[in-house]
Amino acid sequence: MDPIFVRSGYRYRSYTDFWRLVELSGFKVAEKSEVDLNQDVLYIWPEMGGEFMMCLQGHPKSARRARTVFWNLERPDARASESMDAAAWWRTGLDEVFDLVDAVWVSDKNILAMDPRSTFVCLGGHPGLQESASGAGQVYDVAHLGQRTPRREAVIQELERRGFSVSPNTWGPERARILSTSKLMLGIERLGGAHISMPLRWAVAAAYRLPIVQEEHPAPDPLVAGESVLMAPIDGLADLVEAALKMDLEPVGLAAWKAFCEEHTFRGQVEEAVHLGMFAEDKSGIR
Repeated sequence: MDPIFVRSGYRYRSYTDFWRLVELSGFKVAEKSEVDLNQDVLYIWPEMGGEFMMCLQGHPKSARRARTVFWNLERPDARASESMDAAAWWRTGLDEVFDLVDAVWVSDKNILAMDPRSTFVCLGGHPGLQESASGAGQVYDVAHLGQRTPRREAVIQELERRGFSVSPNTWGPERARILSTSKLMLGIERLGGAHISMPLRWAVAAAYRLPIVQEEHPAPDPLVAGESVLMAPIDGLADLVEAALKMDLEPVGLAAWKAFCEEHTFRGQVEEAVHLGMFAEDKSGIR
């Protein structure tokens, strides 16, 4: 039995690629108003918000027939308070979330290490994330998707000082054009210290066979350092990008495509998470 993904009434632009993966992979999608916790189904919520909280708070887990999963796609470091580090902030939040759901999925092993109550689920890809590019425009050496925080801006400015062009963050046809014509994708953590990966952006880059250069991460699953992703500490990223732009990067982009689009597809990873005993006590028969 396939799970059903529950979509928020508000359309978050940052979740566009995730919902495209759900659609391309053939999973069912339900609006919050369509959720019936008395049915023998598995619901997956990827968006945490008021709708999510209200829907589940009114139906205690012990009284439900449905099973529920919160798939966390956010970064614990992004909202950690000044008085609490990222790991402590995450653990405190999980206490509340586990009152509402049966399982919490994360797609970064450093987040998993912050609290082992969550479950690592690789966020797979799909070749259909590549959109047709049309129209003319500037061709960039480096594609960078994401808000330009001060630590990201420092690397970008250094690259531009060296004469390399870096794309703006954009969406739609212009983003497709940039991803189709740039030489590599650059990933820089928004905040330093927590080492949180960006698998959704990697899946997008991989669909375009765009080589990925990333700030160093200890476990960039499903990518492999030196094979399907090139990595360096933040103070070495500009040097790595400069060196990479002189290399034949096609094998790196192809390896990333294979990792996301053949070996770790979105459907395959979700099915594996659902069926590998995660819900051994599941009344619905989902295993």
